[in-house]
Amino acid sequence: MFRRHWRADETATRGLQFQGGPRLLRLIEWLVRRPWWYGRERILPIIQLSRPPAAAHDPFDGLQEWLRKGRFAPWARTGESLAARPPSRGSGPSAQPAAPTVEDLTDVAVKNLASESRTGRRLRFPHYGLALWLLHLEPFKPDTPDREREKIAEQLQIHLRQRLDSTPLLEGLADAVGDFPWWVRVTSRVVPRLGLRFMRSTWRPPRWFAQHRVASNRDFYQLARDFARPGYVAAHREEADKLLVDAFLQDLRVAYRRTGVFGAGRRRTTYPILLVEDDGPAATTLIRLIEQIGREPRGRPRPRPRREYLLVITNPVQDAAPGDAHSPADARMAYEAWADRQLRNGADQPAVLPLRLPVETAQPGDWERLGEVGLPRRRVPWMSLALPVLLVAALFVIPWYNHDRCESAWRPPTGGTLRREPFGADGSQCIGVSDGRYRFFAAAPDTDTGSWLREVEDEIGAVNAEVVKNPNHVTVVYLSTLTNTTIGGDPAALEELRGLAAAQWNSRTAGAPIRLLLANGGDQMNHGGQAARLIAGAAKRLRVVAVTGLGVSREGTKDAMHVLNAANIPTLGTLLTADTLTSEVVSYHQVSPSNSREAAVAAYYAREKLHVTEAAVYYSGDEADLYSGNLADDVQKAFSARGIKVREVEAYRPPNGTTGADVTSLGRRACPGKTGYLVFFAGRPDEFDDFLGGMSVCSQRYPTVLAGDAITQFALSGQGDDYPGLPLDYISLASSRVWGSDCATINKSVRFFTAYSERGYGDACANGQSSRAMFGWDAIQTVNAAIVQVRTVNAGEAITPQSLLQGLNALTGTHAVPGVTGTIDFSYRGDDPQLPANKTVLIMRAGEGDDSTLRLQCGAIPGARKPDPGCPSDVTD
Repeated sequence: MFRRHWRADETATRGLQFQGGPRLLRLIEWLVRRPWWYGRERILPIIQLSRPPAAAHDPFDGLQEWLRKGRFAPWARTGESLAARPPSRGSGPSAQPAAPTVEDLTDVAVKNLASESRTGRRLRFPHYGLALWLLHLEPFKPDTPDREREKIAEQLQIHLRQRLDSTPLLEGLADAVGDFPWWVRVTSRVVPRLGLRFMRSTWRPPRWFAQHRVASNRDFYQLARDFARPGYVAAHREEADKLLVDAFLQDLRVAYRRTGVFGAGRRRTTYPILLVEDDGPAATTLIRLIEQIGREPRGRPRPRPRREYLLVITNPVQDAAPGDAHSPADARMAYEAWADRQLRNGADQPAVLPLRLPVETAQPGDWERLGEVGLPRRRVPWMSLALPVLLVAALFVIPWYNHDRCESAWRPPTGGTLRREPFGADGSQCIGVSDGRYRFFAAAPDTDTGSWLREVEDEIGAVNAEVVKNPNHVTVVYLSTLTNTTIGGDPAALEELRGLAAAQWNSRTAGAPIRLLLANGGDQMNHGGQAARLIAGAAKRLRVVAVTGLGVSREGTKDAMHVLNAANIPTLGTLLTADTLTSEVVSYHQVSPSNSREAAVAAYYAREKLHVTEAAVYYSGDEADLYSGNLADDVQKAFSARGIKVREVEAYRPPNGTTGADVTSLGRRACPGKTGYLVFFAGRPDEFDDFLGGMSVCSQRYPTVLAGDAITQFALSGQGDDYPGLPLDYISLASSRVWGSDCATINKSVRFFTAYSERGYGDACANGQSSRAMFGWDAIQTVNAAIVQVRTVNAGEAITPQSLLQGLNALTGTHAVPGVTGTIDFSYRGDDPQLPANKTVLIMRAGEGDDSTLRLQCGAIPGARKPDPGCPSDVTD
């Protein structure tokens, strides 16, 4: 707060009108102001203001005036002249007042320090009050131990009723020391003997007394029994006074501690000040005990600096000041030197900081300079205010922060590997990789597909828990579109996850088993780059050696590949086919064929099997879709190379798109069918149904339709049944039909179908033919084969992303992977060695329901039927 001007009374400040007086006040103000930081406390000395006998005025009068008007810190002034007792009752009129004791001086200090404060909660002195009770126990000689205990309990009960003696000197002292806890008061009044035991076991002050040196490791009751012995206090006056002063200081230690969250000590911004009139033996003893206790708290020596929350100032009159005394004009530097000695030598150094006061000069300007010092500034306890504010803010911020990172509400905030992003109109989705705590499908719709998604995620987590027990395990992240708005998106994700889970479970006992973590790139991989950055940030901690999946061929997928490549993490695409992806980064491989391979097979099928001479090609106008436009371009080139006239290549406008024609109108434009005419659809399944709806105007004469591999799920789900009579062929990248139609034999002879069934996922042969699951299986098998190659070269070394990339590059020739989707052989001799050579491409004819028949197979699949002769090859000699 702002410093206020001090309208110093000339008479009251006579004792401070000397050279260095203003600097002395500034030192006191600085010492008393408590540091902001909780872990730092000021080392407070006992400032000795040595006055020469010729000094006419006491500096305490000016200090008292300054403190009284400033009201910035609790303070008290005590001394024998201020604590003189009145004559005892029954004494004659000529009786002299009793000589003050240390107890009298501390009583005055306690009453003044506990008065109403403007700088925080009032100070209370329960330890001091309990010490007074011990010192004033009525002496007695017990007959038996039980009678002794009863007598002490009776005195405690009397004390609870009367508190402290109501003498003029002690008026207000009971309020200053504070009352006993309510449970002690109730128990002591109802069951006195039980109350004494209850007090020492449930209240902190009795336990502190039991640990004090005076108690000699005895409990509080035994200490009280000693003090109740006749003559004990008189015989041990020094120890009793020391206990009383230590209790007084202990109350200040408790009041100023900052350990409690809601403790009042955090709100105390200034230390208390005690002005001790050094005018007699009691005052001298009090000063000596404060210094001694500051060195040895509870009687235990410590080689560390003095740590008491009390600034003591004394004013002895001395003919000659100590030799190491300094002028008040050098007060700050003298303190710094004293504090430095305390930090270096600790208890070996005296606690007294002597300052030599000059004889008052009363020179012109001394009074003015005191006024310019101003009154002490009160500091608002911002830290104590800030902590509750921060605590309340944390009640909102931490849940919000954790919600944004897809964590539980009260988990300690960390960087995390997930971020929440908008999804749909008013929903949200979690982007990034989960280490298993977060379940992507926990909130999936309560449908069969949603339930199956939750089950397969739980099964992957269970296998992960088993796998991590092997110290040689590696982590592979499956990054894909785990949140979908596309038609058939969730069933497609389910099938691919089942294939991954079955392959992981099948190889769980391998030398380097795979821990499979799921990662979400968002709907349509729109957040693929962000998800990849989160994976890369946690790759070292999670021991990630590869990322597979990668969702669909879109711009977000390409961003993810670049991010992971920069982090030296190899990637393995499962169903990506866009030609441009393999030329983006050298660390990328894929188990699927390219669009150019699909287009070549489609052109061969159209020309040689269907005898097509004319075609129209339709694709998505979505600029972020790397698959659709690329496939349309490849098909146009391949058809033209085969002598097929492409009469139209037209883009349709996707939802929320701005370019392209209406997809329904393009369906109408594709009509009618005629001999040698083919419609190729290179778009996405979301718009395929609308395209066929437009084509229904020529339902009596449908043209033959050949669709890209993106339509596989549409065809297998039976949605083509809505258009009877439509000759619908589609490109498929895997199917159980290459092994024939005898599913019983297939399920026994092909490991994929056996493991798929053993995991409880159903009959993959008959149930939709599960082409996506087969690619998930082959992705894990490819990683396992790469690990085998690494172990062959360096059997004892750990698998790293760099070594795994080398293992992927080695999967050629005899080391190729005999996948259920076709041989995965990275010996492609073109510009893309990350592509599998002559990868299998199938042409299927959609039937009723989920039934489809195989029309063409190009590419070999180990153990299956031989490929059709005449198929195009992408391997050049």
